[in-house]
Amino acid sequence: MRTIADFPNAFRAQELLVGTFVKTPDPAVFEVLARSPLDFVVLDAEHAPFDRRDINVCVLAAREGNLPVIVRVPSGDAVWLQQALDVGASGVIVPHVRTPAEAQDIVRLSHFGPGGRGYAGSTRAADYTRRNIPTHLEISAKSVIVIAQIEDGEAISHSFDIAAVNGMDGVFIGPVDLSISMGKTSPGDDDVRRAMEQVAADVRRAKKAVGTFVNNSSDIDNYRSLGLGFVLVRSEQSFMLGGADAACSEIRAAQYQR
Repeated sequence: MRTIADFPNAFRAQELLVGTFVKTPDPAVFEVLARSPLDFVVLDAEHAPFDRRDINVCVLAAREGNLPVIVRVPSGDAVWLQQALDVGASGVIVPHVRTPAEAQDIVRLSHFGPGGRGYAGSTRAADYTRRNIPTHLEISAKSVIVIAQIEDGEAISHSFDIAAVNGMDGVFIGPVDLSISMGKTSPGDDDVRRAMEQVAADVRRAKKAVGTFVNNSSDIDNYRSLGLGFVLVRSEQSFMLGGADAACSEIRAAQYQR
């Protein structure tokens, strides 16, 4: 059975974990998805209208169902990282990581320590003062997952060094932004595929988890050479649209057969 407590070890062990993006800032969406077979969800605060309160209540709803939540923050700014982790997210994905120096800053700001994440014992992550300082420091160090998103052509040559940063747990390859940054219009372009394979090989060489976005099972077949440890499949919005499309097609087909 999937649990929040087991998620960090499963992620670092590079078991194939399946998640989805959530774009709707409503806790009911997370509550419903917690009853699905998904291993985790990514709350997309980069491209969807999540404010601080939205992140708080949506993470709360997911935790009620023992569903791990990774927050894709808009940037590696300390405030975004801290607020996502303080409300009990299992980790963060930071977009547009281009250099090892940026990766080092992200890891430092995601963990407690010199120059790092600010400490507060009154947060959900600290069990609302029920954990003492040593216990919270120990649990946080083991449980927080930090993922760099590589989606810029200039980051390709740095992918090994980004992944190899101590405390960086994985790399998410953003196929669409990577395509656009390379002057292409499709992740299926041969140059983009080669770039993704290079990044994935570098991440695996650093012994970290590599993931990407997929639309369907055929994408998994196409990306088999990447050695994926986690995938993000579509989003709750595409699930709704797909369900609506299928239901309408089914009903209309049945009507025409009468």
